[in-house]
Amino acid sequence: MPAIPKHRQPIIRAAVALFRQRGYSATGLNDIVDSSGAPKGSLYHHFPGERRR
Repeated sequence: MPAIPKHRQPIIRAAVALFRQRGYSATGLNDIVDSSGAPKGSLYHHFPGERRR
C-alpha cells in the first residue's frame, strides 16, 4: 500500500496563502518550505518537474 503524502497538502496550502499575500514573484521556495513545515526534500519529491523550470 502506498504511503499517504502527508506533506503535499501543507505545501500547497502554504504556497497558495503566500502567493495571495505576497504575490508569485515575491515568494520563494524557502518561504513555502518554512511556512508549510515540510522538509525541503518533500517539495522536490511531490513536485519533481517544477525544479527544472
